[in-house]
Amino acid sequence: GSSGINAEYGGLTVILLVLLVGQLKGQVEVTKSQHIVSTLDFPGPEGLSISNYVMFNVEFPGAESGISVCTWFRKYLDSTSPHVFFSYATTRTPNEIALPDDLSYLDPNIGQFTTYTWYHYCCTLDFNSSLLDVVINGAQVLESPIPEGSSLKTSGTLVLGQEQDAIGNDFDLTQAFAGQLHDLNVYNRRLMLDEIGALASERCGENITQASLEESLILSWSEILQQAQHGQVSLAQSECTEEPRDLIQPSDRGTHVEVRFYEN
Repeated sequence: GSSGINAEYGGLTVILLVLLVGQLKGQVEVTKSQHIVSTLDFPGPEGLSISNYVMFNVEFPGAESGISVCTWFRKYLDSTSPHVFFSYATTRTPNEIALPDDLSYLDPNIGQFTTYTWYHYCCTLDFNSSLLDVVINGAQVLESPIPEGSSLKTSGTLVLGQEQDAIGNDFDLTQAFAGQLHDLNVYNRRLMLDEIGALASERCGENITQASLEESLILSWSEILQQAQHGQVSLAQSECTEEPRDLIQPSDRGTHVEVRFYEN
């Protein structure tokens, strides 16, 4: 299977393999809050299986020119390989969008997400400005150009917890996600940094209160929770009480982005 943040653009699969290092700048202050939240729990390492997933067909109206995927998540597995928690497949490619639980897996010396720790993770694509953004805890860690003329197919199959090598199947155990997701929402435009910062400002908060976000919401967390859970995936009530934290360990190695093009 493939890995990274993948998107199909006019006959080319662009795989953006992101190495995120260095001290993150401008992280939103996240206040400590002691509360219980509803999560989708994908077991592991014990119980890790390609049978653990949530899968359903989706329509993303209005997302031809832009899309944002934002969620709270925490992972259970160390990064021996990227584990994909969000996989959107279409008839064009099984890797229209694939989001891994680790953005630094290409270099073992680069700091990684800490296991069993909550993070706010947002990936945006804007096909009008030809930009991809990755925002962690309200801090923009990547802004990268994408090919002009790109677009998104807005009808496909969404799988949470596995990476699709064919629509709805061909899962790989080494890419299976173990961890928890909370408040995963999809929007039909590139969210602005201040909007994402508002989402990240309350630890594990479900604060879809901005009118601009509600108007752009095309897949909500409440809709996701209504979908069938396969294997040992379960709806869990989990504490979200950790102290505010840095997501990526400081490093002086800088930021490097590798872009690969594959002809179909």
